[in-house]
Amino acid sequence: MDIHVRFAQGQSLRKIASELGISRNTVKHHLQQQTMPTYAKRV
Repeated sequence: MDIHVRFAQGQSLRKIASELGISRNTVKHHLQQQTMPTYAKRV
């Protein structure tokens, strides 16, 4: 499930971070982003 969806459902940053195994700062960073990050294919 997407971080944005979890946050919209009312989950706290702390709960999202603990369930996904990432830091709260990472959750905050993803919430500030409007789109999901895209990565270039490595050759």
